[in-house]
Amino acid sequence: MRQVEWAAWLDRDKPHNRFNCRKVDPAGRFVAGGLLKGLAQATCRASRHGGCRLGGNLRSPPQAAGKRPPGAMQTAGPAGHPNRLDWSLDHHTLYHVDSLDYSVRAYDYDLQTGGLANPRLVCQLEPEQGMPDGLCMDTTGTLWVTCIDRGRVIRMDPETGTRLCTLEMPVSRVTSCFFGGADYSDLYMTSAADSLSPEHLLREPQAGHVFKVLDLGVRGLASCHFSG
Repeated sequence: MRQVEWAAWLDRDKPHNRFNCRKVDPAGRFVAGGLLKGLAQATCRASRHGGCRLGGNLRSPPQAAGKRPPGAMQTAGPAGHPNRLDWSLDHHTLYHVDSLDYSVRAYDYDLQTGGLANPRLVCQLEPEQGMPDGLCMDTTGTLWVTCIDRGRVIRMDPETGTRLCTLEMPVSRVTSCFFGGADYSDLYMTSAADSLSPEHLLREPQAGHVFKVLDLGVRGLASCHFSG
């Protein structure tokens, strides 16, 4: 039996803080969005002694000569509810969903240091379009965003914020999306059944299921591996 070992306990003195969505960046770092504290970056690399060093206060811990040590935390400004994230094809831009703000945001990303800069708005959704939740990038450089409570997935151009197409789903609470399959040409979507009344569940018997959409004409990217 394998043993589970704690790598770190962040913000121990702030019980209401927690990480939400997370992903490994192209350099092998673990990156996550911290609720109540905005977008936070956490890098966790095993040391020679087998441990991990993580900043515990969503700020960079003291460091010498201006270098960020392994495990440094960085805030990139306030966010209502940081959610799913991904990187541009050249790895120089980080995109993430801010669910409570109904927006998709971008940051300049320094792949060598994991540094974030130049926050900007990619797309602002109206509440009637649904709250953005999941996000992923395809090989053409466009973003796919799930809109929870409106049962749709939208494809957008991150350079202009233009919506390129919309997939209407048979369930309302579409939560996340990612590409998979042998050549990453299938788009998978997760959904939720929580918060739905018994009457609503009768109208949406597939709520909570995972869906797969074929023949979109685009492919996704393989996930990066953690290099701890």
